[in-house]
Amino acid sequence: MNPSTALLISAFLHASWNAVVKHSKDPELALLRILGTATGIAVVSAALIETFRAPQIFLLWAIGAGLFEAGYMYSLAKALAKSGLGMSYAVMRGGAMILVWLFALLVLGQKIGKTELIGSVFILAGLALVTGKKDSGQTAKQYNWAYFAAACIAGYHLCYGKALAAQNQPYFLFAISLIVSVPIFIFLSKRKLFELIKFEHRADFVSGVGGGILCAASFLIFLVGLKNSGAGLAISLRNTSIIFAQLYAVILGERPSLVQWIGLATISLGAVMLV
Repeated sequence: MNPSTALLISAFLHASWNAVVKHSKDPELALLRILGTATGIAVVSAALIETFRAPQIFLLWAIGAGLFEAGYMYSLAKALAKSGLGMSYAVMRGGAMILVWLFALLVLGQKIGKTELIGSVFILAGLALVTGKKDSGQTAKQYNWAYFAAACIAGYHLCYGKALAAQNQPYFLFAISLIVSVPIFIFLSKRKLFELIKFEHRADFVSGVGGGILCAASFLIFLVGLKNSGAGLAISLRNTSIIFAQLYAVILGERPSLVQWIGLATISLGAVMLV
């Protein structure tokens, strides 16, 4: 499969399981169940598809990705509990895109052209419009967790890229990352293990398993695509999920203001220019 196509499919799947989390009555618990399912899928897939021959540096980057994933999981649950799917998703993905490109520019010495620079400015302007003060009196503070998630997203994307550069084993990479991150998330959430398997309604089971399948597929397809493209291109294409997330947000009943719609459009335009 063409890497760009794979990354776009991954983007759609990623927005889909985020929508499942947002639609749940208890986003944090739903996310824990989704990630538990995804972990099982990742471990089985790695065992069946790949033979583990990873060097030490691969393991170090995989563990690093897992630590960033733990921060992302926890902050994602908090962000979706405090703000709408569409707005928080745009902040997380747009912010991560800026951080990855800044890292590539300042640390890796990657050159940035005029188009990329303008795209970065558009994203920053869009973030300001999306998170600005609203008529209800809410301020940008409600998006603090979304910004923290953005930093974690940038971190695990870069760690994934480094790990794959050391050893092309995306299935084991994702499995190790989840094995590290999920227990940390459970600890931070202060949830009891029995809560994860106590399904009060059939819909809870369906969302946990179905969302887990979507989550595992989105990450595994992304990692396969990441191996054949740079971190900047990969995160840019993956962040087309911003558009998919807005569609889900509308379905869930979210109604952004005109200024926020302009901000979302500006972020999306900036993402295209960064590709």
